[in-house]
Amino acid sequence: MPAYGFIAMMSAMGELYNPLLNWFHNHPSPPVAIVSDMFLGWTHRLACQLGIRRLLFSPSGATALSVIYSLWRNLPKRDDPNNEDALISFLDVPNSPIYPWWQFTRLYRTYVEGDPVLDFIKDCYLSNMASWGLVVNSFNELERVYLNHLIEVLGHDRVWAVGPLLPPVNDRSGPIERELALGLEKSGVKFLLCVKEPTKGHVEGQYGLISSDFEHCVVKRGLVIRGWAPQVLILTHRAVGVFLTHCGWNSTLEGIFAGVPMLTWPMGADQFVNAKLLVDELGVATRVVEGAQAVPNSDELARLLVGAVSENGVKMIRSLELSEAALEAIKQCGKSSKDMDELIRRLSEEAKHDKSLISSNSNSQT
Repeated sequence: MPAYGFIAMMSAMGELYNPLLNWFHNHPSPPVAIVSDMFLGWTHRLACQLGIRRLLFSPSGATALSVIYSLWRNLPKRDDPNNEDALISFLDVPNSPIYPWWQFTRLYRTYVEGDPVLDFIKDCYLSNMASWGLVVNSFNELERVYLNHLIEVLGHDRVWAVGPLLPPVNDRSGPIERELALGLEKSGVKFLLCVKEPTKGHVEGQYGLISSDFEHCVVKRGLVIRGWAPQVLILTHRAVGVFLTHCGWNSTLEGIFAGVPMLTWPMGADQFVNAKLLVDELGVATRVVEGAQAVPNSDELARLLVGAVSENGVKMIRSLELSEAALEAIKQCGKSSKDMDELIRRLSEEAKHDKSLISSNSNSQT
């Protein structure tokens, strides 16, 4: 979604404040908590007004959430406003990551202090960290240092990592797609390529189009799926040796759960942060290229594909270790399952406490 569309969407959702307030006051059995994602930070103020608790559910991992909070709290700027490659350091985040300016979301890069709409969005992000509790789709073995960092930043221990939350396991082409297809063809490896059906805008911009000639050339060793694909089921198949991914957090978790080494091609949002985590910290991935406009070199891509498929060293071992850790986390007595149970227990206790207070106040008034 373009930055202007995202800004409009976040701003429009804020208009739900008063309708939700009225709905709550008229409900015979109103909720005891609000669970909302990071794009609905204004619900923290709503929860405070209603006297209930708000929990932030992060669709991104703890690493990305740490960077996002630091970004909006400190509002770093470039020394040269024309330098898209200016490096920005995050000294208050574990491992002090550094990112070039162009890798930040357009939402942040277009922020202007004093603009009422953009200030509303900034306040939404900052309000997230004032929430009563935080629920993250991650697990302790994967992001322990960042989960501990968030506990420190929040000033309390109401941080629950409950992941990985995964679904059940059951002719004209643009330059990017052309080089990707050529790289697959030259590599000689067997593959499955999933591409979304392009929209009209994608067609006009030459995105998401794979030549029918390519499918004919690789028919004996490759399969192109257009539209939705059962990604978790595919990745967990024993025939899959490597996963080329844009590093969205859901796909990142699915790749880790499957235990396959990854090739990273981040394009936007939190994908650059996730790619750095996979490559530089976890050691389960190799960089291919970065950016939505980047066109990979087909020869280099072929080399990386062959190397990744034949990988049997450190990356493969580490991938399998994290896969086992993910599976252990979501077992009945695993850390993520225990965190989910603890979250429910704490909320239930708080609700009983609130009910007891209301009852006591009512009795004292009669």
